Amino acid sequence: MQSSACFPVSGGEVLNQLTKIRLPSGKEVGIVDWSYRPLYSTILTLNGWTDQELSWFTYSVGDQVSMSQNLIATAGGPFNATIQQTNISSASEMDSLEEYLCYALSVEVYEYGITGGAYAFGGAGTPSPNIPAMFMLNRLIVELEVSEKAYYQASLGFFATGFGPNFQLDSIAAIGAGRSYATNGLPSAEAIDVSPVPVHIGGTEKYRGILYNPGGTNGGNTINYNDDDGNPSATAVVELRLNMRGLHKRAAG
Repeated sequence: MQSSACFPVSGGEVLNQLTKIRLPSGKEVGIVDWSYRPLYSTILTLNGWTDQELSWFTYSVGDQVSMSQNLIATAGGPFNATIQQTNISSASEMDSLEEYLCYALSVEVYEYGITGGAYAFGGAGTPSPNIPAMFMLNRLIVELEVSEKAYYQASLGFFATGFGPNFQLDSIAAIGAGRSYATNGLPSAEAIDVSPVPVHIGGTEKYRGILYNPGGTNGGNTINYNDDDGNPSATAVVELRLNMRGLHKRAAG
């Protein structure tokens, strides 16, 4: 015996979907919902940051966004996350009714500015990062940690975005603008390295993404976002959104 729920679909039809199965013993077993659903989290960094590491997936909507220390000081304090920054339900751990099979990571990179504590896309070429900023970021190490064990671990450039605008500029126009344009890898799904063996994150299991900036004993290396003339862009803010790509299990209904 089974229970079902009705869901409207396109064209006015109704789709019956199983939500429970009743076993001969009378016990009811819930049917879970697996879907291909990326989970994502965002880190914000200001030109000149020196943090040795920053973390993804350590906050949910309404919590403070992960930011470099110099950006917190410049902006007058962190700001609260919206669906633009993350879509996870529980900070730092998988919800008790959820599981995740992660087959790949991808990092989106956006550059914009800060003025008087306000973040805004502005200036030539934004929100696309330029070539010097992208190469600087590729020096950093990205890691997926589950139950304090490192899984995926490689340079940021290894985890290509895999989508986005594919553009080409006229050389004269580019020189006139004084601005180069870059993406984190080829903007095509084939650029994403998909693991043959997924990383499993179980219910209530702790996990986080880590952005490592290895440096000396007094902090990480200084990460400057230079313009194309080699000068640091003092107000440049780079947003790094990490996507876990794979299968997400949630409770049915």
